[in-house]
Amino acid sequence: MSEFVHCFKNFDTSISFISAFFATEAREWSGTDRLRMDKFMMVSDSMVFMSTVSLSFAIGLVCILG
Repeated sequence: MSEFVHCFKNFDTSISFISAFFATEAREWSGTDRLRMDKFMMVSDSMVFMSTVSLSFAIGLVCILG
């Protein structure tokens, strides 16, 4: 799901997607049981990473992943 950030041609659209993702995560946080918390945190971590990569490309930083 976090890889969708790079599918948008317009940076403003990807920012809207990221914002909607974190708004949804914040809304659902209190309803997450402890058995699903690991998956919830893994998706959140992946989205933070991909958002950071997307932002670094948008502002012109060279990002080498490896």
